[in-house]
Amino acid sequence: MAECLLNGYGCKINLDSFWKNAKEAYDKGCVEVCYLLGSVYRDGKICARDMAKAKAYFEEGVKRGSKQCKDALAKF
Repeated sequence: MAECLLNGYGCKINLDSFWKNAKEAYDKGCVEVCYLLGSVYRDGKICARDMAKAKAYFEEGVKRGSKQCKDALAKF
């Protein structure tokens, strides 16, 4: 859901709802949201660019088993 709200897939872009949904998904242990949040902070398109936060989300994603996060960390 967070990715849909961020990119407007099937709904209007809603950044407030994106942050809320992303946090809820993260707190529930969602693997995919780690990559999404890491990318948001790495790219700085909807918030201030923060490479430390990006790296932390990617590292957590790796702990949760995300290949996408592992690949993203390899580029740091």
